[in-house]
Amino acid sequence: MKISARDIRAFVAGALALIGLRALVLIPHSIALSSDSANMGRAVLGGLIIGLALPIGIGVFLGRWTAFFWAQIYLWLKFIGACAAIPFFWYFYQANVGRLALLSVPEILVAAVLLGLIFWSTSERFRYEPDA
Repeated sequence: MKISARDIRAFVAGALALIGLRALVLIPHSIALSSDSANMGRAVLGGLIIGLALPIGIGVFLGRWTAFFWAQIYLWLKFIGACAAIPFFWYFYQANVGRLALLSVPEILVAAVLLGLIFWSTSERFRYEPDA
């Protein structure tokens, strides 16, 4: 069985949609656990920003090239942000750096793998293959 570029894009779209849906579903939970309005605002804003992955994933699944472009931007920002978070946490939160690194490293890996799949699906290997 041969993997097509469409199959890879469908996988990336599903992963993005799952990330976005999970973030949107967790917003009420974050609101319930927030002790003050500042934490509640950060939780809602963060959930909405991460939740942008849901419409991007749906757009990629539907074959919209603009969504494919935004998926690359979203994943690059997620990758760079998670990489920048580790030294930030190391400097400012040394007591919790282990726990915070355990939260950042999977984000880095997921973003890197999805970016790799996106670049693989646009490579020369799939250039002249008709999508069946």
